[in-house]
Amino acid sequence: MRSLKLKPVLLALILCAGAAGAVAQQKSVWISGRAIDESGAPVSGIQGTLYYDPCRNCTEHLLLGFTSQADGAFSIEADTSLKGVKLFLKYPVPSGYWTPIDAPPFSELSHLPIFSGVPVRLSKRSNHIDVGDVPVKIRYGKVNLDLTTLLGEGYRPGHAASSYLDFSVREQTGKVIYEGRFPEVAFDATYASLHLAFPPGKWFLQVALADKKKTEAKRLLIEIDKWGHAKVTEAKGL
Repeated sequence: MRSLKLKPVLLALILCAGAAGAVAQQKSVWISGRAIDESGAPVSGIQGTLYYDPCRNCTEHLLLGFTSQADGAFSIEADTSLKGVKLFLKYPVPSGYWTPIDAPPFSELSHLPIFSGVPVRLSKRSNHIDVGDVPVKIRYGKVNLDLTTLLGEGYRPGHAASSYLDFSVREQTGKVIYEGRFPEVAFDATYASLHLAFPPGKWFLQVALADKKKTEAKRLLIEIDKWGHAKVTEAKGL
């Protein structure tokens, strides 16, 4: 009888020992570097994200973020068990503007160099990885669109505008990377214009009222250079 009473206790001890062993095997590593601009000068306030592949049975996929310091330096701690780790650096989205292209891993755009990220190989043999100087290539350009001019008399500025404006964004190959309706933060205070931000590249923006009978969809070509300068023209053949 005594041996039977000891079994649950022994089982609990074994489970605890196993859990302790698993915790002991986990190891973290510090990843550090410096954010620089096109001229090689350090840049402060740069937003960084450490992307990694989600595990099969995980219910959450939380990405680690950080901001570069005054001298451009940054550091972040990560678990060495993470796979497919990539580092993404970008300038902040301009205040008062909204962008449909903001979050890593930019899976739809990974064929473009500025969205490929910096691969980071983690090792349990080291507790620190220095990635060195990392150029920040994602700088947002500002695009302001007057909706009354763009859509004509069919558009009526007001709080409900966000509920009946449809839009889509395509990249230069024509592939749709975002579609839906503009959030309220994309409008100015009077809902008469849109304040959008786009990263470097060529983007095709299509905007239309939800009721297509009232107005034709407007198609624009938005070009952003590496300095964040924007050029907006009418797109043909989209």
